Amino acid sequence: RYAAMAMSNLSSLTEIACQQIVKEEGIKPLVSLVQQQPADSRTQQYAMTCLANITAYGLTLGGCTQVTIHHIKSADLDLRASILLFVANLASNATSRAALEDESC
Repeated sequence: RYAAMAMSNLSSLTEIACQQIVKEEGIKPLVSLVQQQPADSRTQQYAMTCLANITAYGLTLGGCTQVTIHHIKSADLDLRASILLFVANLASNATSRAALEDESC
């Protein structure tokens, strides 16, 4: 949980921080945290917020779009809000918007 919180906070600082998370292959662990069962809603929210922050800079996440959108029906409203922010950030950038189209979201 605290690692996801730290990454979420880091990703909110600068595009360079987000690029570093992508470069160091931090996307797969974040997606794994979103998918974890049994679910820890705070950890999922921090991980999803980090992914949303990364997409705000137009960085692509390589195939995690469908996985994260799958959780849009979560009972946790904070997690759903993070997912909607993720989708909004993807849709706002022409490059990343293609990820939504490619994955039939």
